[in-house]
Amino acid sequence: MFSLRPAATAASLVRPRRLVLPMLQLPAARSFSAPAVVEKKAEAPKAAPKKSSGGFGSRVKSFAVGFALASAASGYALFFKVQLASEELAAMVREAAARQAQIERRLAALEGKK
Repeated sequence: MFSLRPAATAASLVRPRRLVLPMLQLPAARSFSAPAVVEKKAEAPKAAPKKSSGGFGSRVKSFAVGFALASAASGYALFFKVQLASEELAAMVREAAARQAQIERRLAALEGKK
């Protein structure tokens, strides 16, 4: 059978070395360190399994406390926003009343000239 590949030579049979950065290579053996020593730990006697502290009751309690704190902070912020808005409204009403009084004085002065 006919092949389009060139004949194999001795140089083509040797695999080229891959270029790998030294920092990416995994070390084959430990160097510049002490040999690994495996210490066996004495097994501690197993205690009775503890009941998890995250029960439903504590979750509800934590949610209620968090909700109360968030509500208090929001209420505090809303109170001051309402207070500032009412002060601005009162200032606008005073200004409108002053303008109305000025207009009435001008009107009275014009009517008095007739």
